[in-house]
Amino acid sequence: MHRLIINANGKERRFAVLEENRMTDYFMDRVSRQSKIGNLYLGIVDRVLPGMDGAFVRIGNKEKGFLSREMIPSYIRDEREDKKERPLSSYIRQGEKLIVQVKKDETGSKYCRLTGLLELSGRLLVYLPESGYIAASKKMAEEERKKWKRWSQTRLKEGEGLIIRTAAEGTKEEEMDAELEALRDKYEELKRRSRRVKAPSLLMGQDAFLENIIRKAEKWEVGEIIADDRELILALQKRLEDIPVHFYGGKENIFSHFQLDGELEKLGKKVIWLKNGANIVIEETESATIIDVNTAKFTSKDRRGETIFETNRLAAGEIARQIMLRNIGGIILIDFINMERDEERRRIIDILQTGLARDDSPAKIYGFTALGLLEMARKRTTPSLREQTEESCRLCGGTGRVRSAETVAHQLERELMEYAGSGIEEAAVEATEDVIRYCLASIRLNESLPFSLNFHPVPGDAPYYRLKRVGK
Repeated sequence: MHRLIINANGKERRFAVLEENRMTDYFMDRVSRQSKIGNLYLGIVDRVLPGMDGAFVRIGNKEKGFLSREMIPSYIRDEREDKKERPLSSYIRQGEKLIVQVKKDETGSKYCRLTGLLELSGRLLVYLPESGYIAASKKMAEEERKKWKRWSQTRLKEGEGLIIRTAAEGTKEEEMDAELEALRDKYEELKRRSRRVKAPSLLMGQDAFLENIIRKAEKWEVGEIIADDRELILALQKRLEDIPVHFYGGKENIFSHFQLDGELEKLGKKVIWLKNGANIVIEETESATIIDVNTAKFTSKDRRGETIFETNRLAAGEIARQIMLRNIGGIILIDFINMERDEERRRIIDILQTGLARDDSPAKIYGFTALGLLEMARKRTTPSLREQTEESCRLCGGTGRVRSAETVAHQLERELMEYAGSGIEEAAVEATEDVIRYCLASIRLNESLPFSLNFHPVPGDAPYYRLKRVGK
């Protein structure tokens, strides 16, 4: 049975999904970086960009989002066959006001992604006022899915669409009718509000944290929820009638009580050890994530091929888990230990796909490259855990490396040599201890310069110097 543990009584809210006390999913929400996914804005078109086939839309004083052609309602409603060739200005213009919804948070230097095809969520339905699309949860029995699709076709007006949620299974039509009307009323109120406010403006905010909990509870088939916030519990009990929700009132933080602190600490490390002594190393960069699989301490009496496959098998399952826990998106390259048989490579891909089956973000595995790297991509909708919890090092600028004391000392030598013929009598230099030691031991600046040199030690975590005074 899966359990969902929620820590929501502080400024940082978080939850974890546990399977037999092992974390399988994790989400964190901070006031400073609260997710905007689902929020509805009255935006104003800032710039139309035909070269990017979309437009920048202002949704706040300094906030912008990108709206692609395929997410513009007037483009979707256009039934002409040549609409892709038509100029973008046929569907959107600078200064235009329109209601947009955030579908993807900003990540790194990229703006958030917007859509004009709105989605209004209820407990049983997701109402799509502009898309004309009908779908039903695949978790329902086939007959139930067909039944609700038929019901949708008899209830929807022109242009409307619906997604039937899993919770609708076994529900009476009267309840579905009532929720559909409530969502229509919500949309009409949204339009009325958009006529009263000045663009850009927030029209309707969604609690992304609550919506994420509900989505994860359905996805992982959670059997129990334990939370430390009574207000959140009441909201969950209204939305998740079939799942027991319990209050945790202990003095110890709920994550500490369920021994999750150690698991979270591991998520910040590059090296993850497997139970057989092998490990995987995860390197996240701006352009891609590289994952390396190593046998490390794992040795086996069995044949080498079996040792390699066993390591890759364990690694594939753990990599799928780490990708979800760390919310790694974009291009992912995995360097498994080289396997000679195609059958083994196919089995590794199957293990990865099985591990990612309950992932919210769609992932596509492209297969092994000529160099033996497994190539895959995962949709990036929110910043990764690393982006949310870490910042670039002030010393190295995020590279993980700083200039050596030797390099800095040689730079100091070159700068001082420029004063060799200037007639100065003295130079005072502030420098860190490691730079001073290198200068005195290796370069011997006092012997090569025609003026006296005085060092003044200063504290510092990285090699550093500064010419404090140069004169007679």
